Amino acid sequence: MTSPGRAGMVDVESPSGSATVYPEEGSPIMASLARPSNDRVIAGVCSAIARRFGLSSNVVRLIFVISLFLPGPQFLIYLAGWLLIPDERKASVY
Repeated sequence: MTSPGRAGMVDVESPSGSATVYPEEGSPIMASLARPSNDRVIAGVCSAIARRFGLSSNVVRLIFVISLFLPGPQFLIYLAGWLLIPDERKASVY
């Protein structure tokens, strides 16, 4: 028996009574967070964020550049993303 679950997901009850969640057909599924090897300008952090949320990488880059004019630790956050977000080539090995 199925029932509507979260947006884009369907809950399927097994005979034992436990529920498993599967994506509906045609629903967007968020990509994993990894820095791509082919769409980089510096380190691929903006491109990774764009892929994860289904946005254009140029839009995320523009938002980042505009945010640099505001006070805050944007550059440090970018460096942290460079260190913490895995490289797509290395992430695909595991």
